[in-house]
Amino acid sequence: MSAPRLASLASCLVVAGLGLVGHARAASPLDSALEPHTTRTIHVRDAGPSSWQFAIHPITQRELLHFTAEDSTPIPTDTFMPVEADFRYGFSFDPGADFDIVYAVSAVHRDGPAATRGNPKCVFLFSGLQPAVPQNQVVNLAGAACSLERDASGRLLLVLAHD
Repeated sequence: MSAPRLASLASCLVVAGLGLVGHARAASPLDSALEPHTTRTIHVRDAGPSSWQFAIHPITQRELLHFTAEDSTPIPTDTFMPVEADFRYGFSFDPGADFDIVYAVSAVHRDGPAATRGNPKCVFLFSGLQPAVPQNQVVNLAGAACSLERDASGRLLLVLAHD
């Protein structure tokens, strides 16, 4: 998927509660081989042009996890992509998956040469104990101020920001 294509998509999604209850089919912009279990939005809080890049990293059960953009195209894992506006993505999993699923979304703000002081970066970790019982964490490094927040509709946002 090209950078201009990603920049034009709205939002991003990540797992919060891994309610492993199967995959219902529904007509939506996020339809794929498997209906997404959850959708999340990566939100850039910084004013002005964004220099953030993100990547999705399956940690466990890699072959059972699937990530799609809003237009249902697969999102490559372990590949950094620019994000300039809200980016929504979907997460789904094969029927053989269980609650040992863990994945991460990492983000780096490329605002200068990393060799001199390190650029702000953060990692969002997603897992769950059981259906509707998420275990999510955010780790901020080198001046990042990323967070997990809810929008006005109650949807989880991965907020990218720095000091």
